[in-house]
Amino acid sequence: MQINLEQFLRVLAGETFKYRNLAVGIFIFINLFAVIVGLMWPKTYTSSSTVFVEEKNIIQPLMQGAAVATSVTDRTRIAKEIIFGRKIMNQVIEEAGWLQDRLTDIEKEKLIEALKSRTTILSVGNNLVKIEYKDEDPARAFKTAQKYTELFISESLGTQTQEGQAAFEFIDNQVKEYHEKLSSAEQQLKEFRSVNVDARPG
Repeated sequence: MQINLEQFLRVLAGETFKYRNLAVGIFIFINLFAVIVGLMWPKTYTSSSTVFVEEKNIIQPLMQGAAVATSVTDRTRIAKEIIFGRKIMNQVIEEAGWLQDRLTDIEKEKLIEALKSRTTILSVGNNLVKIEYKDEDPARAFKTAQKYTELFISESLGTQTQEGQAAFEFIDNQVKEYHEKLSSAEQQLKEFRSVNVDARPG
């Protein structure tokens, strides 16, 4: 025999009313349990910052019309590679107050892995990268996220400066090379004309 939903709800309401004292007791127990768990559950604080990533390549104005500048497509992946790199992670654990005691190399590695697991880096829009860090200590969460951001911006600017310097050096070398070739060609032309006095252009 198959009962429909309406009949089932009527039977359930009748049984609940019949054993209402037990139902109220179970309801109170579940609520009290949830409140106690909520009070005892460790609090987690999240600190985040959003960084605007400049899309324009520093080489682009210099090489306009001569070469195609590379564009950054996966900013999140690049940001993770920079932030989770050894250089920045070592600076974060030193400057954000993580190295209270002298740690062994293994303990340091575990600490870095723990920091990485609590750090989220994601793209939140065009040219925007969000760096988020979670911790039980609100001050430490703020300081760590702040240090991530500062070091990421500093490293990005440093990389951009290096790219610019490399571009200038490349262009300077090319100019010197072309200048030498032109000087050599002009010298050869002078020598040719001195030997062949009746030679004319064309």
